[in-house]
Amino acid sequence: MVITLASSLILLLLWISPPTDGTLIGEVSETTVLADGTASKPINSVITAEIVTTDEESLVIESAGLYGKGDVRMVNYDTGEVLKKTPILDKYFAEGIHLTEDGVLYLLTWKERTCLAFDGATLEERRDLNFEYKTHTGEGWGITGDGQGKLYVSDGSNFLHVWDAGTKEEIRRVEVSTSQGRPVRFLNELEWYRGDILANVWYSDVIMRIDVETGIVKHIYDLKKLYPKKERNHEADCLNGIAKMANDDLFVTGKLFDKAFRIRLDPE
Repeated sequence: MVITLASSLILLLLWISPPTDGTLIGEVSETTVLADGTASKPINSVITAEIVTTDEESLVIESAGLYGKGDVRMVNYDTGEVLKKTPILDKYFAEGIHLTEDGVLYLLTWKERTCLAFDGATLEERRDLNFEYKTHTGEGWGITGDGQGKLYVSDGSNFLHVWDAGTKEEIRRVEVSTSQGRPVRFLNELEWYRGDILANVWYSDVIMRIDVETGIVKHIYDLKKLYPKKERNHEADCLNGIAKMANDDLFVTGKLFDKAFRIRLDPE
């Protein structure tokens, strides 16, 4: 399994308060933050923070934006060493990434309506597998898959786009809302988790757990105390990276964060 961190948007830094309805599962506590006895690991302060895990637990794949600075890279999470790196063309803004079961790494571009493909082991570009996409806003933000033939894509709206993993054609759209019917906009990084989808919401420090059939938010995990704003480096933005490990622990990080955290969500 590979952990991937994908790129976030460099836009106006608007504060969008997370919804207060829905189920708030308590803030992360010392008992739920895991990482070899510490809460975090240092990482290179990259533009993005979207990640995927590999079969080797210490290795993660990250995507990095901005225009002219984008790449995908394989990183040793324990040491921070960049083992492999493949730049992308300057015309693309790197966004979400997803590693498929057959070893293809897909990388969404922000406004270019193109999904780039790479070999998940070597990070060599597979241009024969690149494809164009359509979304509600015309943008690509986050991408994940269920391992059973479906890809799920966010575009900054309150929709999850469900694609056939083989044809890349849209099957349906799921409108995401709280249990009270309030739309949840700005869905960003996505990760498949125990039959549901975990989503970051730009610009906030929460993770939402979404029922993929109904689109209803089942839980809201408030992570603002995981890395308080006053303790972050001056460039750091909001949470923007989720990657599930084999034991269901999560790596989480954010745009321009200098740390990544290993956490375990509260029991259901």
